[in-house]
Amino acid sequence: MAREVATAAYPSICNRCDLTAAVTCYNEQDLVIETLETLVASLRGFDFTWEIVVIDDASTDASVARIRGFAEAHPDIPLRLYVNDANQGFGSSIVDGAYLGLGAWYRVCCGDGGEPKETFDAIFSQIGRADVIVPWIDGDGGRSFFRRLLSAAYTGLINCITGHRVRYYNGLYLARRTDFMRYSGNYRGFGAQADILARMLSEGRSFLEVGITCDERKHGASQALKLKNILSVALTVLDMTLGRMGRLLYPQRKSARLVPQVLVATTPAATRIMPQIPDAGPTDTIRLDSQRYV
Repeated sequence: MAREVATAAYPSICNRCDLTAAVTCYNEQDLVIETLETLVASLRGFDFTWEIVVIDDASTDASVARIRGFAEAHPDIPLRLYVNDANQGFGSSIVDGAYLGLGAWYRVCCGDGGEPKETFDAIFSQIGRADVIVPWIDGDGGRSFFRRLLSAAYTGLINCITGHRVRYYNGLYLARRTDFMRYSGNYRGFGAQADILARMLSEGRSFLEVGITCDERKHGASQALKLKNILSVALTVLDMTLGRMGRLLYPQRKSARLVPQVLVATTPAATRIMPQIPDAGPTDTIRLDSQRYV
Protein backbone atom coordinates (compact mmCIF):
# COMPACT_ATOMS: atom_id res chain seq x y z
CA MET A 1 0.00 0.00 0.00
CA ALA A 2 1.47 3.32 -1.03
CA ARG A 3 1.45 6.51 0.95
CA GLU A 4 2.15 10.14 0.19
CA VAL A 5 4.41 12.18 2.44
CA ALA A 6 6.33 15.39 2.08
CA THR A 7 9.86 14.59 0.91
CA ALA A 8 11.44 16.99 3.38
CA ALA A 9 9.63 15.28 6.26
CA TYR A 10 10.48 11.65 5.60
CA PRO A 11 13.82 10.63 7.16
CA SER A 12 16.12 7.81 6.22
CA ILE A 13 15.94 4.53 8.10
CA CYS A 14 19.70 4.87 8.62
CA ASN A 15 20.79 6.20 11.99
CA ARG A 16 22.34 9.66 11.81
CA CYS A 17 22.68 10.34 15.53
CA ASP A 18 22.73 8.36 18.75
CA LEU A 19 19.38 9.33 20.26
CA THR A 20 16.02 10.65 19.11
CA ALA A 21 14.03 12.27 21.91
CA ALA A 22 10.42 12.60 20.78
CA VAL A 23 8.29 15.16 22.62
CA THR A 24 4.55 14.57 22.33
CA CYS A 25 2.27 17.55 22.69
CA TYR A 26 -1.47 18.11 22.81
CA ASN A 27 -2.67 21.45 24.17
CA GLU A 28 0.39 21.96 26.38
CA GLN A 29 1.03 25.65 25.71
CA ASP A 30 1.85 26.32 29.37
CA LEU A 31 4.25 23.40 29.82
CA VAL A 32 5.84 22.32 26.54
CA ILE A 33 8.59 24.97 26.52
CA GLU A 34 9.56 24.04 30.08
CA THR A 35 9.72 20.43 28.92
CA LEU A 36 11.99 21.31 26.00
CA GLU A 37 14.29 23.44 28.17
CA THR A 38 14.62 20.69 30.77
CA LEU A 39 15.23 18.05 28.10
CA VAL A 40 17.90 20.12 26.34
CA ALA A 41 19.64 20.86 29.64
CA SER A 42 19.91 17.13 30.27
CA LEU A 43 20.98 16.14 26.77
CA ARG A 44 23.74 18.72 26.69
CA GLY A 45 25.36 16.97 29.64
CA PHE A 46 26.11 13.83 27.60
CA ASP A 47 28.70 13.08 24.93
CA PHE A 48 26.37 11.25 22.54
CA THR A 49 24.71 12.96 19.58
CA TRP A 50 20.99 13.64 19.72
CA GLU A 51 17.99 15.26 18.11
CA ILE A 52 14.54 16.33 19.28
CA VAL A 53 11.40 15.52 17.29
CA VAL A 54 8.28 17.30 18.51
CA ILE A 55 4.91 15.87 17.45
CA ASP A 56 1.96 18.14 18.04
CA ASP A 57 -1.23 16.11 17.97
CA ALA A 58 -3.48 18.80 16.47
CA SER A 59 -3.40 21.15 19.45
CA THR A 60 -6.10 23.83 19.52
CA ASP A 61 -4.16 26.21 21.79
CA ALA A 62 -0.93 28.14 21.21
CA SER A 63 1.36 25.11 21.56
CA VAL A 64 2.56 25.11 17.94
CA ALA A 65 3.29 28.83 17.91
CA ARG A 66 5.30 28.57 21.11
CA ILE A 67 7.30 25.57 19.89
CA ARG A 68 8.06 27.36 16.63
CA GLY A 69 9.20 30.37 18.63
CA PHE A 70 11.47 28.13 20.68
CA ALA A 71 12.95 26.62 17.51
CA GLU A 72 13.58 30.05 16.00
CA ALA A 73 15.22 31.26 19.20
CA HIS A 74 17.53 28.22 19.40
CA PRO A 75 18.85 27.48 15.89
CA ASP A 76 21.69 25.47 17.40
CA ILE A 77 19.33 22.83 18.79
CA PRO A 78 18.60 19.95 16.35
CA LEU A 79 14.82 20.17 16.60
CA ARG A 80 12.05 19.33 14.16
CA LEU A 81 8.37 20.05 14.70
CA TYR A 82 5.60 18.01 13.08
CA VAL A 83 1.92 18.86 13.33
CA ASN A 84 -0.91 16.39 12.82
CA ASP A 85 -3.85 17.57 10.75
CA ALA A 86 -6.18 15.71 13.14
CA ASN A 87 -5.76 14.23 16.59
CA GLN A 88 -4.24 10.74 16.31
CA GLY A 89 -3.75 9.73 19.93
CA PHE A 90 -0.74 9.30 22.20
CA GLY A 91 0.08 5.81 20.95
CA SER A 92 0.27 7.04 17.38
CA SER A 93 2.65 9.82 18.40
CA ILE A 94 4.94 7.25 20.05
CA VAL A 95 5.22 5.21 16.87
CA ASP A 96 5.25 8.14 14.45
CA GLY A 97 8.17 9.67 16.32
CA ALA A 98 10.13 6.46 15.82
CA TYR A 99 9.47 6.53 12.07
CA LEU A 100 10.33 10.21 11.82
CA GLY A 101 13.46 9.98 13.96
CA LEU A 102 17.08 9.56 12.95
CA GLY A 103 18.62 8.17 16.14
CA ALA A 104 19.82 4.68 16.99
CA TRP A 105 18.04 4.91 20.35
CA TYR A 106 14.63 6.38 21.00
CA ARG A 107 12.76 7.78 23.95
CA VAL A 108 9.41 9.56 24.19
CA CYS A 109 8.96 12.54 26.52
CA CYS A 110 5.54 13.99 27.32
CA GLY A 111 5.20 17.73 26.84
CA ASP A 112 3.49 18.23 30.20
CA GLY A 113 6.60 19.09 32.20
CA GLY A 114 6.22 16.06 34.46
CA GLU A 115 9.85 14.91 34.32
CA PRO A 116 12.64 16.84 36.05
CA LYS A 117 16.17 16.97 34.67
CA GLU A 118 17.25 14.29 37.15
CA THR A 119 14.82 11.84 35.57
CA PHE A 120 16.17 12.46 32.07
CA ASP A 121 19.72 12.15 33.40
CA ALA A 122 18.97 8.84 35.12
CA ILE A 123 17.52 7.30 31.96
CA PHE A 124 19.94 8.69 29.37
CA SER A 125 22.95 7.68 31.46
CA GLN A 126 21.96 4.02 31.03
CA ILE A 127 21.93 3.97 27.22
CA GLY A 128 23.51 0.77 25.95
CA ARG A 129 23.42 -1.13 29.24
CA ALA A 130 20.39 -3.13 28.10
CA ASP A 131 18.08 -3.33 25.11
CA VAL A 132 15.35 -1.50 27.02
CA ILE A 133 15.74 0.98 29.87
CA VAL A 134 12.50 0.80 31.87
CA PRO A 135 11.79 3.55 34.42
CA TRP A 136 9.65 3.04 37.48
CA ILE A 137 8.41 5.73 39.85
CA ASP A 138 10.29 5.68 43.14
CA GLY A 139 7.71 7.26 45.47
CA ASP A 140 4.20 8.51 44.83
CA GLY A 141 5.14 10.86 41.99
CA GLY A 142 2.50 13.31 43.17
CA ARG A 143 -0.25 10.82 42.38
CA SER A 144 -3.24 10.15 44.59
CA PHE A 145 -3.59 6.87 46.46
CA PHE A 146 -6.31 5.84 44.01
CA ARG A 147 -4.03 6.49 41.02
CA ARG A 148 -1.23 4.49 42.63
CA LEU A 149 -3.61 1.64 43.40
CA LEU A 150 -4.86 1.54 39.81
CA SER A 151 -1.28 1.59 38.51
CA ALA A 152 -0.24 -1.30 40.77
CA ALA A 153 -3.28 -3.34 39.73
CA TYR A 154 -2.60 -2.64 36.04
CA THR A 155 1.04 -3.63 36.35
CA GLY A 156 0.12 -6.86 38.15
CA LEU A 157 -2.46 -7.69 35.50
CA ILE A 158 -0.05 -7.16 32.60
CA ASN A 159 2.63 -9.21 34.33
CA CYS A 160 0.12 -12.00 34.89
CA ILE A 161 -0.95 -11.96 31.25
CA THR A 162 2.52 -11.74 29.71
CA GLY A 163 4.56 -13.72 32.21
CA HIS A 164 7.02 -10.83 32.60
CA ARG A 165 8.13 -9.25 35.87
CA VAL A 166 8.23 -5.52 35.30
CA ARG A 167 7.67 -2.92 38.02
CA TYR A 168 5.94 -0.33 35.85
CA TYR A 169 4.42 -0.40 32.36
CA ASN A 170 3.28 3.21 32.07
CA GLY A 171 6.78 4.68 32.18
CA LEU A 172 8.39 6.17 29.10
CA TYR A 173 11.11 3.64 28.39
CA LEU A 174 14.15 3.93 26.15
CA ALA A 175 14.97 1.36 23.48
CA ARG A 176 16.31 1.03 19.96
CA ARG A 177 14.26 3.10 17.55
CA THR A 178 13.90 0.18 15.16
CA ASP A 179 12.33 -1.89 17.94
CA PHE A 180 9.63 0.74 18.44
CA MET A 181 8.95 0.49 14.72
CA ARG A 182 9.07 -3.30 14.62
CA TYR A 183 6.91 -4.04 17.66
CA SER A 184 4.34 -1.27 17.42
CA GLY A 185 0.80 -2.57 17.51
CA ASN A 186 -2.54 -1.19 16.40
CA TYR A 187 -3.39 0.95 19.41
CA ARG A 188 -3.44 4.74 19.45
CA GLY A 189 -4.12 5.40 23.14
CA PHE A 190 -2.27 5.03 26.43
CA GLY A 191 -2.34 1.23 26.24
CA ALA A 192 0.25 1.32 23.45
CA GLN A 193 3.05 1.78 26.00
CA ALA A 194 2.47 -1.56 27.71
CA ASP A 195 1.76 -3.31 24.42
CA ILE A 196 5.03 -2.29 22.77
CA LEU A 197 7.10 -3.02 25.87
CA ALA A 198 5.53 -6.45 26.32
CA ARG A 199 6.23 -7.28 22.65
CA MET A 200 9.87 -6.28 23.03
CA LEU A 201 10.36 -8.40 26.13
CA SER A 202 8.52 -11.36 24.60
CA GLU A 203 11.06 -11.27 21.77
CA GLY A 204 13.89 -11.65 24.25
CA ARG A 205 15.01 -8.07 24.62
CA SER A 206 16.98 -7.49 27.82
CA PHE A 207 15.84 -4.74 30.16
CA LEU A 208 17.17 -2.65 33.00
CA GLU A 209 14.85 -0.94 35.48
CA VAL A 210 15.73 2.53 36.76
CA GLY A 211 14.03 4.28 39.67
CA ILE A 212 13.02 7.85 38.84
CA THR A 213 11.17 10.80 40.32
CA CYS A 214 8.14 12.20 38.57
CA ASP A 215 6.18 15.40 39.16
CA GLU A 216 2.44 15.70 38.73
CA ARG A 217 1.56 18.16 35.96
CA LYS A 218 1.55 21.78 37.13
CA HIS A 219 -1.35 22.98 34.99
CA GLY A 220 -4.53 21.27 33.80
CA ALA A 221 -5.82 17.81 34.60
CA SER A 222 -4.31 14.46 33.73
CA GLN A 223 -5.86 12.74 30.71
CA ALA A 224 -5.08 9.24 31.96
CA LEU A 225 -8.53 8.54 33.43
CA LYS A 226 -10.60 9.87 30.54
CA LEU A 227 -13.09 7.34 29.21
CA LYS A 228 -11.44 6.93 25.81
CA ASN A 229 -8.08 6.23 27.45
CA ILE A 230 -9.61 3.70 29.84
CA LEU A 231 -11.24 1.94 26.88
CA SER A 232 -7.95 2.00 24.97
CA VAL A 233 -6.17 0.32 27.86
CA ALA A 234 -8.97 -2.23 28.24
CA LEU A 235 -8.75 -3.17 24.55
CA THR A 236 -4.98 -3.52 24.82
CA VAL A 237 -5.31 -5.83 27.84
CA LEU A 238 -7.89 -7.92 26.00
CA ASP A 239 -5.65 -8.28 22.96
CA MET A 240 -2.65 -9.19 25.10
CA THR A 241 -4.75 -11.80 26.91
CA LEU A 242 -5.87 -13.40 23.67
CA GLY A 243 -2.33 -13.35 22.38
CA ARG A 244 -1.05 -15.08 25.48
CA MET A 245 -3.76 -17.75 25.25
CA GLY A 246 -3.05 -18.67 21.68
CA ARG A 247 0.01 -17.19 19.92
CA LEU A 248 -0.41 -19.70 17.13
CA LEU A 249 -3.59 -17.85 16.18
CA TYR A 250 -1.61 -14.62 15.80
CA PRO A 251 1.09 -15.01 13.13
CA GLN A 252 3.10 -11.94 12.18
CA ARG A 253 0.95 -9.52 10.25
CA LYS A 254 1.92 -7.04 7.60
CA SER A 255 0.33 -3.63 7.63
CA ALA A 256 1.00 -0.26 6.09
CA ARG A 257 1.16 2.93 8.09
CA LEU A 258 0.23 6.43 7.03
CA VAL A 259 2.49 9.18 8.31
CA PRO A 260 0.15 12.16 8.62
CA GLN A 261 2.63 14.78 9.81
CA VAL A 262 3.76 17.81 7.84
CA LEU A 263 7.12 19.35 8.69
CA VAL A 264 6.41 22.96 9.71
CA ALA A 265 9.59 24.01 11.51
CA THR A 266 13.20 22.90 11.64
CA THR A 267 16.36 24.49 12.97
CA PRO A 268 19.62 24.75 10.97
CA ALA A 269 21.23 22.23 13.33
CA ALA A 270 18.49 19.72 12.56
CA THR A 271 18.71 20.35 8.81
CA ARG A 272 22.39 19.47 8.77
CA ILE A 273 21.73 15.88 9.90
CA MET A 274 18.62 15.29 7.80
CA PRO A 275 19.04 13.23 4.63
CA GLN A 276 19.10 15.15 1.39
CA ILE A 277 16.67 13.98 -1.29
CA PRO A 278 17.87 15.15 -4.74
CA ASP A 279 15.59 16.87 -7.21
CA ALA A 280 12.82 17.39 -4.67
CA GLY A 281 11.59 20.81 -3.65
CA PRO A 282 10.21 21.57 -0.20
CA THR A 283 6.61 21.23 -1.38
CA ASP A 284 7.08 18.21 -3.62
CA THR A 285 5.70 14.83 -2.63
CA ILE A 286 6.83 11.34 -3.43
CA ARG A 287 5.10 7.99 -3.05
CA LEU A 288 6.78 5.48 -0.83
CA ASP A 289 5.86 1.82 -0.63
CA SER A 290 6.34 0.95 3.01
CA GLN A 291 5.22 -1.88 5.26
CA ARG A 292 5.95 -2.52 8.89
CA TYR A 293 5.74 -5.89 10.56
CA VAL A 294 3.85 -6.29 13.80
